[in-house]
Amino acid sequence: MSGVFGFINNRNGIVDKGISLDNISIDTNNFYKRYDFINEYITNVIIGFDFTENYKFHYQIESLEIWIYGDPLIDGYTGNKALEKITDMLFNSLPHFSSVALIDGLFTIVVLDKSKQKLYIIGDRNGLSHVYYGVFNGQLIWGSELRFFLNQNIKTTIRRQSITTFLDLGYLIGDTTWFNEIQLLSPASFLEWDLSKGQLDGINEYWSHKSLDSKRDIKDEDKIVKDLADLFSQAVKKREGDEERVGITLSGGLDSRAIFANIPKRNQEFIAITRGIKDCGDIKIASKVAKSVRIASMYYGI
Repeated sequence: MSGVFGFINNRNGIVDKGISLDNISIDTNNFYKRYDFINEYITNVIIGFDFTENYKFHYQIESLEIWIYGDPLIDGYTGNKALEKITDMLFNSLPHFSSVALIDGLFTIVVLDKSKQKLYIIGDRNGLSHVYYGVFNGQLIWGSELRFFLNQNIKTTIRRQSITTFLDLGYLIGDTTWFNEIQLLSPASFLEWDLSKGQLDGINEYWSHKSLDSKRDIKDEDKIVKDLADLFSQAVKKREGDEERVGITLSGGLDSRAIFANIPKRNQEFIAITRGIKDCGDIKIASKVAKSVRIASMYYGI
């Protein structure tokens, strides 16, 4: 599993009778690279994909330590260039982190301010990079996946309302999870933890839809469709660099086909991946779409 996983330490390295790296299991395989960061305040584990092994996940500026997981995009930059730019932005936007609203993509950021004894965990604007958190015996624990919390050293109880909601709707709503003790960080928000007091100071927004321009331009339907098409095309284009590897999961659905169709013409070929049973509808449609452009290869799997 990829993501960010961590917990608060005490000054001796771990919280007494709390969770530590010795009593948890974090599954990885050949596709992932694991990086452990441990200091007197926190233990933070980042598990990235093999193609991010050259990313610099950890930065230090004066009294700040910053960890950035994911693949953020800022001002047309991706990779390490984006991470370096974001680090400077974070340093200059403490403690409200308003500049994080300018970052695109999926990411989780952990900021440790040693001078003020504060820990901040920041999610992306759309909440697509999940951050789960809970406080157990005074120890803050966080993780990108709920599997991290399924541990004999972490005591949880099933949230009955989640079962009812799932049976009614087929999914959970809001920031609730399957467990009473674990919450999901809201989109465009950050968690603030006071290390000196050992307590959660709150969940704060760094951006809100209320900040959007409230002006209403009257447009006809054709104009709306054209504007949406242009915005979609721009969104795909700015995520695809000429010198970068490009791959796409291409199904028979409209979403992946729309993204596929808007990838700009490239000098380099790229890869499309489709999952499904041989000769199923998805693969037939994906194969037909892939033939419309030059791609390096197409992989199928069940």
